[in-house]
Amino acid sequence: MLLANTLLITAIYGRRLFFFQLFMFVILYFVHKNKNLFSLKILKISILFLPLLFMFSNIYQSYRGLSPSALNRYQHGNFWDALTNADATITNLQERQAMWKFNYLIVSKQAEGDYPPYGAIAWQAIKNAIPRIFWPAKKIYDLDEMTANLYGLPVTDYPTNNFAMTQADFGCFSIIIFPLMIFAIVYSIGIISFLIKKHATLFLIVTGFLIKYFLSIEASYADSILLFRDIIVAIFCYFVGYLFLRLMKKRSIKPRHLTQPVA
Repeated sequence: MLLANTLLITAIYGRRLFFFQLFMFVILYFVHKNKNLFSLKILKISILFLPLLFMFSNIYQSYRGLSPSALNRYQHGNFWDALTNADATITNLQERQAMWKFNYLIVSKQAEGDYPPYGAIAWQAIKNAIPRIFWPAKKIYDLDEMTANLYGLPVTDYPTNNFAMTQADFGCFSIIIFPLMIFAIVYSIGIISFLIKKHATLFLIVTGFLIKYFLSIEASYADSILLFRDIIVAIFCYFVGYLFLRLMKKRSIKPRHLTQPVA
């Protein structure tokens, strides 16, 4: 039930997040059961499972962006028609810009003389990640739109990725900054995981954040900042709840009598 509810919620935010969440649950299940994930049996099951993922993509692409009133007028309003509407998935893949092309646009603009802002995008990402409870007047600016405006590109949904964003922000220095960023993330998460390894639930949550981050193919390095923000919030909430439960447990224990009753 928990798995079904989680997948339903993540599906609202996009099919990729749904697939990532499902893949994460599978990995954690096999790790917990100490089973071999790379067996021939699992490979066969995965191949049989692929059509189900494709049909889910058909449904998602058929209904995405449609209001309830528009569903009645939509040509694939019938659930079975949407399920078998392969054109919805194929058309989306054809229209979506390739990741390498976005990288090429950034490099070509810099070759024409557009200078990178050297940290302005990163600074905006940090400001976007600050919780509004600490900064009520915070204004969030979309990094894709900011990048497009900096380089004179049309404002649209670009297939952002870590290398493209560091290239757009730091130019040729991204060759150094990008590997250092990945190393810092892995090293920091390693230390955090070592410190919380005795808390299995919290360890599972942090591991889930990390797996989701590295499975996100289309991501800007703003997601790195959000990763640490979410981990810090998760650790804080966990230990607040942990200390509260321990306090309640101590209060529920009745004091023992130090002396035996007189016969």
